[in-house]
Amino acid sequence: MRNLDSSLLLYGIYEKQLAAVISPLAYAEPPYDDVALAHKALSASKQATALLAEDTDAVPYLSQLEEGTIVRSKRLLERRAKNRRDPISNGLDSESYVPHKYNVKKKMKQEFDTDDALQLFLWGPETKQLLTAKEEAELITHIQHLIKLEKVRINLESPNGCEPTIKEWAEAMGLNGLS
Repeated sequence: MRNLDSSLLLYGIYEKQLAAVISPLAYAEPPYDDVALAHKALSASKQATALLAEDTDAVPYLSQLEEGTIVRSKRLLERRAKNRRDPISNGLDSESYVPHKYNVKKKMKQEFDTDDALQLFLWGPETKQLLTAKEEAELITHIQHLIKLEKVRINLESPNGCEPTIKEWAEAMGLNGLS
């Protein structure tokens, strides 16, 4: 607060000196000599510039107060950004540290089971394409049919305790008259 008061006091002194330099121009005689008036204006502006230069040299933070600029260190922001990007502690040695993209590939290889037929099917590029409306409707009906078959299998297994025969499947699905 003390520095601010002293800077305002200095600012008031320089303002009075500036007014003293400019005031002779205001009281120029009526037969205005344009060249003389221009010379006076030039010298007054040079003196004003010199006063302002002295002002910023004497009190360096005064120009910042006038402009309203605030200077902040970026170190805190850099540290926060680094912590957001790299939550892994820096205590890891370079031998055990593996970049993130390699971890993803390794994880995918570990999770990829070659015995799983569905996963093998879904891994192919042809499964990444979208289905047409007709293909999607056909797929939905097949899935619903598979769900019904699964329910019938569960119902047939529970009383016998073993897998149903083809004849039992046909009777349960209502297909026994087709021969």
